[in-house]
Amino acid sequence: MSSRKRKAYIRSIINRDPYSDLSPKEQAAFPKGDKLHMELFGEAYDFIYESYSDMKSKAEGINPMNEAYQKHILHKRTQLG
Repeated sequence: MSSRKRKAYIRSIINRDPYSDLSPKEQAAFPKGDKLHMELFGEAYDFIYESYSDMKSKAEGINPMNEAYQKHILHKRTQLG
């Protein structure tokens, strides 16, 4: 992704509201200042939806995330630089 496209992508994220899809209870969990961070790095908030078995797997050092999801996140991070 070129620098110009990356900047345009980040500007488009800043101008939209990622909180609109969340319930009021979920919205209260995120400070409004984290808007850009939530949109760019949504995977950092995946722990909110993990199950007890996911939590146990993580404690044992096993990544409970689907391999396809891991590849998707890796690709997204590579695109952002």
